[in-house]
Amino acid sequence: MTLQDQYVNGARSARTALTDAATSWTGSIRTPPPKYRAPFAMVNATALITQSVTLARQLQQANLEYAVNLLRAVSGAGDAAGQYLDSLGSVLRNQVNALSDSVHEQVNKTDQIVQEHAERAEQAERDEVRQARAAERREARQVQQAARQRYEGKTKTELADELSSRDLPKTGNLDELVDRLVDADTK
Repeated sequence: MTLQDQYVNGARSARTALTDAATSWTGSIRTPPPKYRAPFAMVNATALITQSVTLARQLQQANLEYAVNLLRAVSGAGDAAGQYLDSLGSVLRNQVNALSDSVHEQVNKTDQIVQEHAERAEQAERDEVRQARAAERREARQVQQAARQRYEGKTKTELADELSSRDLPKTGNLDELVDRLVDADTK
């Protein structure tokens, strides 16, 4: 229910109450009890009732005109307020949509940056693992070469004696004996 409807209903209720009161009052004056006739004989009851009804009608008309004028003013203000609120709502919706789009764009950019950083970190980790493995292989080769150099120039008998002192098999050609000793040294 709008403000106008509420005011109109209130004005109608007031008019009805005033009319009922005037009618009731008029009825009570027209038929007074017999013992009170003498004092009212001096008063012109018709004129009094006519004046009261006229006053009630004038009050009712004034209230009605006031209510109509107030409703017109409120309606005009309501229309202006409604237009303002529609305009304000449109501006706010546009701002919220623009902000939402901006936030979505920033979130997408952030996701992309995070994804790129994660991929770079994974690639760096894979590179580190590859480099570490390569370094381990180089180191193992250097250790084997250093171990192999210790046995270069030794005879098969010297190599067999060394293998025997370590409880390792001493059979095979010169290269196999050196390989067996290098393997034992690098373990």
